[in-house]
Amino acid sequence: MQATIVALYGDKPEHLHTFLTDCQDSVTQVLGSRFRKYDIDQIHATVVGLEREALHSNCFLNRNFKTHRQEQVQMELAGLLNFFREGGHVPFQLQIGGFADRDYPFSSRDTRPFNRGFSIQGENVVVMGWPVCSRAPQDAPSSSIASIHEARLYPNTLDSIRRGAQRYGVLHSYHKKPADTDNDFFFRIGMIDAPESVEPLLKSRVQAAMRSFLGSLRPLTLSIKLSDLQIVFYESEELPLDTSVAYSLDTEDLDGAFMQGMYRGNKNAQ
Repeated sequence: MQATIVALYGDKPEHLHTFLTDCQDSVTQVLGSRFRKYDIDQIHATVVGLEREALHSNCFLNRNFKTHRQEQVQMELAGLLNFFREGGHVPFQLQIGGFADRDYPFSSRDTRPFNRGFSIQGENVVVMGWPVCSRAPQDAPSSSIASIHEARLYPNTLDSIRRGAQRYGVLHSYHKKPADTDNDFFFRIGMIDAPESVEPLLKSRVQAAMRSFLGSLRPLTLSIKLSDLQIVFYESEELPLDTSVAYSLDTEDLDGAFMQGMYRGNKNAQ
């Protein structure tokens, strides 16, 4: 099995459940059966992947370090767990939706959050959010002081967590180069199994409608606690519920030895 650390897998708060359902229904209205909705409980945001090199069955070399930087790095699983539990980054808040079509103190891949908030990326139908300290105003800052204040509302919490994981032999998939950053809370709400069947104009129509919808919303603010973070052991990277096993990071018996047993397929590791 492989493993990944994700947020909000499984049961969702009611307001998030409603939001995700509304997003899925809106996409379905345009794309119909070409859009394969995820089970709401299946939807998640990857914080950092823990995939290991499959050729090394007796050790735990990080696949991303091997793939992206050609380095053989052993994952320190117990240290990584302690980092999440005691590192001071959790809990944190996220904002989804409510981003106007304007510049913000941050961008995502040089793109405004208004546009990155919803996208169709190949076969993936994606919604994004970003860390926030408190609810931010939607209107653009009217002064330099207001701009400084707004900048402080959007911390690099997720990027800091992902970068900190490198100290424990875990490389985030979007930190391919040392200077790369990724502060996105990225989650798929479903898939398009035949993306070539969606004409460019139709894709643009869906994206424009969804971006307008998300931009008009009052920001959806989520508080991510340790209990909202899970390590999921999986066979399919879509994390279907019937073939994946999830453990909250606040589970007392979850430790490095147990994780090693799960990688090896021993579901009775505890």
